[in-house]
Amino acid sequence: MARLRNPYLLACAGTIVLWLIAWLVAVPNLYGWLVDDEDTFYRFQTYLIGGQHLFDIQWFHAYMWFLMAPPALFHWTIPSHVAARAYAATPQLRALIVYTIVLHAIVLALIAAFLGRLVRRRSVAFGAFLIITTSPTLALFTPLLDSRYLSLLAALPALLLLLRGVDRQDAPIRAGSLFGDGFLPGFLIAVAEDIHYECLYLVVPFSVVYWIMRLVQARGAWPVLAALLAFVGGLAAWIVPVQLLSLLYQPFATSYIGMLLGQYAKQLPPYSHLENLRTWVAVFGSEMGWPFIVAAAAGAVLVAFDRTRPAYVRRFDARLMVACVLIFGCYLLASSTFPFFRMSFGYQLFYAACACVCIERISAAVAPRWPMLRRAVFVLALLGVAFVPTFERSPEVYAAQQGYGKAVNLAYRLAPHGQVRFVVTFDDDDPQAVIDRYEFDRLASTDVVVTYFPESFTFKYPDLFALLHDTTPAGSFPTLWCTREMWAQVPSFYGGRRWTDEPDLCQSRVYRVADLRRAAGGPLLRIASVHADSTALPYLDPRRVFALRTPSNNWFGAEMWNPYWDLWVSKATPGPHWLAARFAQPARIGTITLVPPDFRVPPDFLWHGRKRDDTIRIVGLLPGGGTRPLWAGTHLQDDAIIDAHFTPTLLAGVRFELQQDPGPNPSVGLKYIRFPGFTQTTAWNDVDLPGRPPPGR
Repeated sequence: MARLRNPYLLACAGTIVLWLIAWLVAVPNLYGWLVDDEDTFYRFQTYLIGGQHLFDIQWFHAYMWFLMAPPALFHWTIPSHVAARAYAATPQLRALIVYTIVLHAIVLALIAAFLGRLVRRRSVAFGAFLIITTSPTLALFTPLLDSRYLSLLAALPALLLLLRGVDRQDAPIRAGSLFGDGFLPGFLIAVAEDIHYECLYLVVPFSVVYWIMRLVQARGAWPVLAALLAFVGGLAAWIVPVQLLSLLYQPFATSYIGMLLGQYAKQLPPYSHLENLRTWVAVFGSEMGWPFIVAAAAGAVLVAFDRTRPAYVRRFDARLMVACVLIFGCYLLASSTFPFFRMSFGYQLFYAACACVCIERISAAVAPRWPMLRRAVFVLALLGVAFVPTFERSPEVYAAQQGYGKAVNLAYRLAPHGQVRFVVTFDDDDPQAVIDRYEFDRLASTDVVVTYFPESFTFKYPDLFALLHDTTPAGSFPTLWCTREMWAQVPSFYGGRRWTDEPDLCQSRVYRVADLRRAAGGPLLRIASVHADSTALPYLDPRRVFALRTPSNNWFGAEMWNPYWDLWVSKATPGPHWLAARFAQPARIGTITLVPPDFRVPPDFLWHGRKRDDTIRIVGLLPGGGTRPLWAGTHLQDDAIIDAHFTPTLLAGVRFELQQDPGPNPSVGLKYIRFPGFTQTTAWNDVDLPGRPPPGR
C-alpha cells in the first residue's frame, strides 16, 4: 500500500494515463506507417494463417511469439476502411496498432521504475520521466509495429534485476539469488535482443560495464563470479536453442545469428568518420536541442565525480551511466554508422536523468533557502531544456502519425459512388493499388486516389508525377516522411537526402480522378523537336524529357534502379548546358513543370554524386525570331519537382539552360517537362528512342 501512495509513482501513473488517452483519441486516424510496419504485419499474417513453421521464416523474432500471441489467438480487429498494404486485413493491422500503443504504455511504466531506481529524488526522476514521455522519439515509435522500444519490455526488467544484485552482493550464494541476479537477467536480455536487435546498443555496454564494476568492487569474489556465470548461462539458454532450431530450417546467413550479423553490416553508410561525427552533432542539436544537450553533458560531469555527485545518485549507478554513454560515443566515432533513433533510443533515459540532475543542482544553487522559488526555478529550467524535443518536435510527429489515416478517411467520404484507389511506396498486387499507366488511365471519374510517399510510381512515371503535382488535391496531410525525426531515423538509406521539404512525396494526398482528368486536358500542344548541346550516352536522348514512359520491369526490376533510366544527361563539359524544344504551333505559356533527375543517382563517371541541377534558366523562343528571358531558379539541388511561373507569353518554343554548382563534374540532366493547361503530344514515345539502359547495378 505504501507504494501505491508513493507520490512519484502516482505522478508517473497519471502521466501514463494522459499519454494513453492522447493516443487512443488519435486511433481513428492511425493506419500505420507503410514501410517497416508492412514487413512486421506480413510476418504476423504468416503466423496467423499457419501452414509455415516459425523457424522456417527468415529472421525469427521473439516479438512474434511473445508479444503477438494475444492478437493471433483471439483474432483482434477494429472496424476500418480498407487501406493500402494491409487491404482486406486492415482491421487486424489497426488492432495491432492499438495493441502496440498499450505495450508502449507498459514500457513507460518500466521506464518510470528504472529512472526511480537510478535517481532517488522524486522531482529529478519525474522530470526525466516527463522528458522521455513527451519525446519525439517515443512519439515516432509508439504506434509502429516495428518499434525499438518494445525490446525494453524485457530489457528494463533485466537491468533492474542487475541493479538489485548490487544491493545483495554480500548475501551468501543461493540458488534463488543466482537465478534472480544472474540467470534471469541474462535470459531477459537475450529475449530483448530477439524482440528487437537494436536494444544491443544499450544492453551490451550496460552488461559489460556492470560486470566489470562488480568484479572490481568485489575483487573477484566467488559470489559475483557465480552470478556472472549464471548470467552467461541465461544468455545461452535462449540464444543457443533458438540458433540451433533456426539452423534446421535456414542456412547460416539467414539464420537467427546470421541475420543479426547481416543487419549490422547494413548499418554502414558511405560516410567518412569525420562526416559521421559532423552529422551526429547536427542531428543531436536539431532533435534534442542544444539546451538539453548542454544540460545532459553538465549533469554527466556532475555525477561522474564523487565531489560533485548528489547523494540521491548512487556512485555505482552514476559511473555505470557515464561509462555506458562514453562507450556508445566511442562506438559512434569508430563505426561510421549513422541512424540516430535506431541506436540512441535507450540512452535517452540516461540523457534525461543527467539533464534533470543538472537542473536540480542549478535550482538548489540559485535558491538554496527558498523551497518554493527553488521548485519554480526547477520547473522553468526543465521547460526551457525540454522545449525542442517536447514542445517543438513531438506535436509535429504526433500529428504526422495521423496524416495517412486522415487521408484514407477523407477519401472514403469523397467516394460514395466510386472506389478508393492507392498510389503508395511500393508496387502492390491488389485491385485497389494503382501501379502502372494502364490502371491509372482506367480510373473512373468517380474514383478517388490516395497517395503515400509514391516513390515507385513517380520514379516510373514522371509525367504522372507532374500531373499529380499540377492538380489541386482534395486534401493533403503531413505524414512521418515530412518530419525531421524520420530523416534522422533512416537517412543512410536515402543518401542523406532530406524529403521534409518535398510535399508531393512526404504528404499523403487525396485526389478526385475527375480533377486529374480536368488537369490533364486543355488545348493540344505538339512538341515538334527537341535538341540539346550534348548527350552523354546514346540512350540519354534529349527527347526523353517529353516521352511517356513504358518501363518493362516493375519497381524491383534492375532496369528501374539504373541511375540513367529515363534521363537526358549532358556531357561532362563546362556549362551551362542547354536543351531546347520547339512547338508545331505557337502557344501562350505561363507555367512549366520540371521533374529533375531522381535523387538515387550514385557517384559514377557521369554524376560523381551530384543529385540535381543547381541553376536553371528558361528562355522563350519567340514566333518572329529572337528570345525572351522567362524564369530563373537557383539552389534547386533538393527539389523533387520544380514550378516555373512567369508572365504568359506567346512562344514558338523554350530553351532550358542548366548548370551544376562548382564541382568535379558539370553534367546536368532532366527527367520530364510538362506544360500545365495543355494536352502535350510528341511524334515519338519511349520505345521509339535509341537504345535501352544497361542492366541496373
